[in-house]
Order: sequence, then structure tokens, then C-alpha cells
Amino acid sequence: MEEHDEPEQHDIEVIDLEAEERETIKDIIIQEKEAQVQALMDNLERAKFVITYLEQENKQLSDK
Repeated sequence: MEEHDEPEQHDIEVIDLEAEERETIKDIIIQEKEAQVQALMDNLERAKFVITYLEQENKQLSDK
């Protein structure tokens, strides 16, 4: 019987740490972008409120 220098094959799960790190970084970037989008949406709603208020004020002044 001959011996081979090849290691025995086992069912070993290989974890690509760099891929996991890239996924983590990507998730962090997505969370930051979502927070930025939410902040912009909040600012837009405030701006709409201010515009509506100023339009009403302008209408009241022009009605006088």
C-alpha cells in the first residue's frame, strides 16, 4: 500500500475574513447613508412646513 503526501479531506468550512470585513464595512456604509437620507427627508419636511407658513403669512399680508 502506498502512502500519499496529500492531507485527508475533511468537511471544513473556510471563512473568508476579508469578505466578512467587506460585508461589515458595506453594512456600516449603508447604515450611514440611510441616516443621511433620513436627515435629508426630515429637512425637506421642515422646509415644506416653513414654505407653507410663509405662503400663508404672505397671503394674509397681501389681503390687508
